[in-house]
Amino acid sequence: MSSPSRSGTSTAAAATEAETSALQTMLAADHAAIFGYAVIGVHLLEAAQIDQARSLQDAHRVSRDALAALLVTRKVVPVASASAYSPSVKVTDAASAARWALQLETGCADAARGLLSATATAAPGPGTNATRTRALDALEVAAERSYHWRRLVTPDHPTDAFPGL
Repeated sequence: MSSPSRSGTSTAAAATEAETSALQTMLAADHAAIFGYAVIGVHLLEAAQIDQARSLQDAHRVSRDALAALLVTRKVVPVASASAYSPSVKVTDAASAARWALQLETGCADAARGLLSATATAAPGPGTNATRTRALDALEVAAERSYHWRRLVTPDHPTDAFPGL
């Protein structure tokens, strides 16, 4: 029969592994967005949309760097960026670029929701609240970014009641 301390330790280790995996997923989503916005920006026509794409690409770089640094502090090697990313539909114009941007931001929302879920089962410990706050902030930011693109793609339904689902 295992002692309570051993059981608690293995539960804490599993929670830490789940959080780390979710942080890696968020990092991978940022990698994809950084790559995607370079392609998306080329196909946009309006200066404001081009500026928005550049701004979002920069924001994803900041997020990527912060996530990579956090993983390093956890003594985990951050997941590397792929050499290329393919959109689900061919990006040939501003409309298809906006659709891909929406998909990228939806992917970021999914990743943030995954981190939030991973922290929900974690035992309170050092950094748990900070990780939960990071997940909530990332989910909120992804919802705001998605709104920008969703209003171009589906103007009749620019919001998503449950981002990341």
